[in-house]
Amino acid sequence: MRFGSRRREKYALGLELALAFAYIALRHGNRVGGVVSGRLLPPRGGKAQALALAEAGLKAGIDPAPLGERLDLLGRVARKRGLLFVFSDFLEGFALPLGRLATRHDLVAVLLEDPLERDLPEGVWRFRDPRTGEVVEVDALVPRVRAAYRARAEAFRKARLEALRRAGAEVVLASTEMDLVPLILGFVERRRRWPSRSRGPSFSA
Repeated sequence: MRFGSRRREKYALGLELALAFAYIALRHGNRVGGVVSGRLLPPRGGKAQALALAEAGLKAGIDPAPLGERLDLLGRVARKRGLLFVFSDFLEGFALPLGRLATRHDLVAVLLEDPLERDLPEGVWRFRDPRTGEVVEVDALVPRVRAAYRARAEAFRKARLEALRRAGAEVVLASTEMDLVPLILGFVERRRRWPSRSRGPSFSA
């Protein structure tokens, strides 16, 4: 999540979208809560809750816990049915806990991506894992290396999308290079009617 080669990191992308959807929900009289990098914010309404979500997101460090643990925490606190967003790159360990959430909630999985995860320009690239510090070097000067990278990346992406849909989630694709306004407006238009004065969305970033 703490990776980005374009306008923003994936984490910042998820936070921007979460706050935008939170604002829309609050404007419709909903309560909004979330799990932000392990910090729980119970559902509340009003401007103060929007500011609390923004502060939690901006101050959050790297969360060492697996995504599945955060999804299970979200499931324990979001007991009433609501519109539930999960913002993640969904690298591993999400299928079962996400499926449990989908049985009780209107679930939207926002897959956060970066162009470099799908294709590498020519060059020698070094990637560092922010959790472990491990550095991997990829020689993308060799055409067959770039082709192999694209093929593996596309297969991995396809598998994640299939797993998200099997879990019962509506999938929204968001990339670090995107203008987010069309994405947000398109989602709201597809939904046609935003839920009013209900529990409202919860967020996991």
